[in-house]
Amino acid sequence: LHLAKTNTTYAGKTVCVPHYSDTRSDEELICASGAEVILRPRLSGTIADIERFIDAVTSAGFILSGALHGVVTASAYGVPFAFWDSGDIDLPFNRRSVDFCGRCQKCQNSL
Repeated sequence: LHLAKTNTTYAGKTVCVPHYSDTRSDEELICASGAEVILRPRLSGTIADIERFIDAVTSAGFILSGALHGVVTASAYGVPFAFWDSGDIDLPFNRRSVDFCGRCQKCQNSL
């Protein structure tokens, strides 16, 4: 695992990670999600870009994610998260396809 560094933009905040195809503005997403800041999951594939995304997620106090990038990263680093159904993506299918948490029965029952 990457040894994450604190990103002050996201530190301690509720962060919404929208699906990569969500075209709404950050302001619209903040209004719709109630999050404090938006983290776009558009990654170039470079190690530096991936590490910046990890740093942002691990700095957050809570991740609300409509993208699997967000929930997989949050889960891997122990950051509290929830799936966000923005209404645009078939999120329930994706939730069932990511049966990786296994931390508690409550998590398993909610899937």
